[in-house]
Amino acid sequence: MLDLNFVRDHLPQVEEKLRQRGTNAAEVLKDFAAIDAERRQAITASETLQAQRNRASEEIAKLKKNGQDASAQINETKQLREQIQESEKKAAQQEARLREILTAIPNLPHDSVPIGKSAEDNVEARRWGSPPKFNFKPKPHWELGEELGILDLERAAKISGARFAVSREREAITILSHLKGCPFARSSQSERALCAISTRIRIYFDSF
Repeated sequence: MLDLNFVRDHLPQVEEKLRQRGTNAAEVLKDFAAIDAERRQAITASETLQAQRNRASEEIAKLKKNGQDASAQINETKQLREQIQESEKKAAQQEARLREILTAIPNLPHDSVPIGKSAEDNVEARRWGSPPKFNFKPKPHWELGEELGILDLERAAKISGARFAVSREREAITILSHLKGCPFARSSQSERALCAISTRIRIYFDSF
């Protein structure tokens, strides 16, 4: 998942890279800038209100120490607490929306990657060795994976689109064994979904 600060600071670059991938940047990023601005405003408002509440609390302590009535200040702190909670709630809601957008952003192509619309536009950078020769017609890895029951391409297409694969059973365990600190799950998906393993992989895959 891309860092929030990176996307904020390089939003035009991210949009351009998405277009280079043939992806609709508007659909992926949605209202990122507006949501991010609302989140930051809510955080600032919460911090400002908290500072006011702290000052009011200090004033209450002084009034009580001098034997004076502090009812007005006490009511003020109650109102400020409610406003703070509302601002924090709004900030959390916008944070969740931003995280949803960030997890949907695919990998951005490196500047050295040729821009194209299909595999036909790929450029061969180098070749090592010679392709092996068989006395039979070899099957591609996606056919073998499905026949062996270790790849689920249909589910992967629903989650991330074409050219992704969901690993099942023993294959999933093998992949997860290399991810330190990640809980076990029945299946795993390469690339984008793996970044969310620690928080919601069970719910994520069970929904498909």
